[in-house]
Amino acid sequence: MADDFMTGQASSRTRSFLILVLGLLGLLLLGTITVLAVGLARRSQLEEARLTRVAENATVVAQNALVTQTVQALQSQLTAPAEVATLPASPTAAPPTPLPEPTSTPVVPQAAPTDTPEPTGVAATTATPEAPPTATVITYTVRAGDTLHRIAQSYGITWQEIAEANGISDPRDIFPNQVLIIPVSLTPTPEGQVIHIVQFGETLNSIAQSYGVTLEALAEANGLTPPYTIYVGQSLVIP
Repeated sequence: MADDFMTGQASSRTRSFLILVLGLLGLLLLGTITVLAVGLARRSQLEEARLTRVAENATVVAQNALVTQTVQALQSQLTAPAEVATLPASPTAAPPTPLPEPTSTPVVPQAAPTDTPEPTGVAATTATPEAPPTATVITYTVRAGDTLHRIAQSYGITWQEIAEANGISDPRDIFPNQVLIIPVSLTPTPEGQVIHIVQFGETLNSIAQSYGVTLEALAEANGLTPPYTIYVGQSLVIP
């Protein structure tokens, strides 16, 4: 009987131990599942945050590209010179050469013969066209901030004429200290003097250099004394 009692206690302890072990295994399994679930949720959140940042970066890049294109378009519109249409010069037709007028010989009846008058020829006259005014070429030294359009305006011509005279294809392709040929037609005054109208940004020295004369000679011809003050629109005699 004592053996049965001891055997029953051993079996009871074994069952209790097994129940305890199973409980611990259950708790361990539940903890593992919980950790895996939390890890998967965290990973999902991180992936979602990464995708959100990628989308935001793509939006920012697209906006920056659009802003850059807009700024470049505005700059090209602001820096592009205003094109002035030029009409091609109409060719000067040579004056026609008048032909000699034909003379007729009168027919006289045989009954009353008379001397036939000799035909008289009319000399041909050719009109001589007047020679067009010749263009006087002057030079201009480019300064910082100058544009081909502004230089052309100061001389009353188009920037295309300056570009053609200097072999320039791009009107923005000029640089400081560059010497440009300015093709202008200067009409002398009745006294044989050339008049220059002062433009914005010009000085007496720059005007003298443009016409190949000295500063002193230009000042003396116009009664100017140091500091040689001139103003826009002033008429200067070029000696």
